[in-house]
Amino acid sequence: PETPGVYLMKSVTGEVLYIGKANSLRKRVQSYLRNRGQMPKVPILMSKVSEVDYIETPTLKQNT
Repeated sequence: PETPGVYLMKSVTGEVLYIGKANSLRKRVQSYLRNRGQMPKVPILMSKVSEVDYIETPTLKQNT
């Protein structure tokens, strides 16, 4: 979705490998798939990712 939220990248066994947040979940996750060569850790991470789950939120602003 284009909404803000949190995404969890998981291995084939269901282990959470990475947690991130984004204003647009769709754009952020797509950036991992398109721009694998930008940061050295991304290709390594993506080679281990089997599933991406997400949790939509109304905003990314943290209330304290």
